[in-house]
Amino acid sequence: MQQDDYRLVIKTSLIEKTEKEIEEINAALDEKLDWIKIAGILLNHRLGGYFLFGLGEQQKRKVPKEIVKALELLSLGQTVRQKELNSEIEKISESLEKTDIRYAGLKGVIFGTEMYQIGMRRSNDIDILVYEEDLDKIDNVLRGLGYIETNNKTTMIEAAKREKVIQRMNYHDLVPYIKKIDDNFIEIDINFLFDGKDNLIDKKVFELGTKNYIGNEYAFRGLNPYTNLSFLCVHFYREATGDIWIKRKRNITLYKLVDILNYVRKYKRQMEAAALIEVFQSL
Repeated sequence: MQQDDYRLVIKTSLIEKTEKEIEEINAALDEKLDWIKIAGILLNHRLGGYFLFGLGEQQKRKVPKEIVKALELLSLGQTVRQKELNSEIEKISESLEKTDIRYAGLKGVIFGTEMYQIGMRRSNDIDILVYEEDLDKIDNVLRGLGYIETNNKTTMIEAAKREKVIQRMNYHDLVPYIKKIDDNFIEIDINFLFDGKDNLIDKKVFELGTKNYIGNEYAFRGLNPYTNLSFLCVHFYREATGDIWIKRKRNITLYKLVDILNYVRKYKRQMEAAALIEVFQSL
């Protein structure tokens, strides 16, 4: 059944599995599976690396060899790209920690510290939430690191003032900050609204505090587990219901839900249910 295919993909993509979950995956892998459909789900929902890293060695032997090889190549590509990003993330973190800028890394920047192994997840850019009053300050920091605001990677010409105003007024972020390194580009997306324009809670979010996420590859400041989980839910809802995302059929990509599930699994010991509900309600 198609539902079983999705269940296997999601369950295998989860971290910190229980023994019961591992047994359930083993049982599912012993069934007659439509691996062409499963491969399509993995690619379409950006879960190839999650699935590969979620398999034990014995479990990998139950997956068609060519699919495993393809996923290993996918993971290798993600690893190369992530190493490029990590080098810049370290520089950005070091620079920001020397300032009084109110900021927090979002999504992949935080997942790549303590939660996911390198190569497991694909990150396209670096997302940072910045308190609106500090946007000029972070602009100076990023320009000092060689970034410019541009919508055109081909010419790398600074975005016009009109472009910047339109982006800021109509969306939740700024024109991307981009830096070219050899033949590759590093993109930083600066968000200044935690939620929508009708729910300006950014001051409250930063008052609730941040946390330094320390991993093997790098460390980066992010929102505390309560507010970070809140943001992941808000962000998913915004993209799941936005016209642009729906038209592009990118509104319910499963890796976003897997990220939320895995974040809960990783940080549930640092959160109390009653306190989490209180934060949700206050925001």
